[in-house]
Amino acid sequence: MMRRPLSFVPIATALLVALLSVAPTLAQDATPVAQESPAAVADELRPWVVSDPFVPAPDECTADAIDVTSLATSLATPIPVAGPNLTSAGIEAMNVTGLADAATIEGVLDTLTLFWACTNAGNRPAVASLMTPAAISQFYGIDLSLSGAELEDAATAALTNSGDRPEGERAFIDGVLNIVYLGDGRTGALVLNTDPYVNNGLPVLDLFVFVNLNGVFQVDSVTFDPFDLTPGYGFEIGS
Repeated sequence: MMRRPLSFVPIATALLVALLSVAPTLAQDATPVAQESPAAVADELRPWVVSDPFVPAPDECTADAIDVTSLATSLATPIPVAGPNLTSAGIEAMNVTGLADAATIEGVLDTLTLFWACTNAGNRPAVASLMTPAAISQFYGIDLSLSGAELEDAATAALTNSGDRPEGERAFIDGVLNIVYLGDGRTGALVLNTDPYVNNGLPVLDLFVFVNLNGVFQVDSVTFDPFDLTPGYGFEIGS
């Protein structure tokens, strides 16, 4: 697949500038503005930086695998699935209220590190443990119209553990372009990333949205290519 001409770069740059220019005073009530970089995450992975690939190794996947039977029970409960919130230009709308504070940044980057480590370990049940049931069904395409044993079989098939990826086939993060608070109370992170199995191995930009559950940031949704920059990948107008 041919990479789209670089004419889209000004759009992405303008968006990034707009997001970074949001006044910190608009952050959620009682939320301090980030004053320092988180110390608990790898120096290579921090917001507003694009650098050499950050490639968490399979042995860094320390998340416990999700119990598929329990997941199937959760998925059997009706899960509201919201359609895309599009602007008049047909791209994903983002209601940003402020830049994330240091503790939120640290929690989000910790989850992203585990997410990529477990991806490189081929450990889908561990990846799923970092997500809410709604995000799991969306990310892995589990058919929520199923029920009972069929739903559990579908979840089991979707979360098959494929084992460690060879070193040259591992996914990596090129940069976390921002981590911000969203209008619905969740936290969004635009993640520039590369996977040899995705988009012919060319970089893509995805929006990860997190919920804070007792101090642990879980992925609540993923919008692939939210600004429709990459032809044939992820979010497309009319999808």
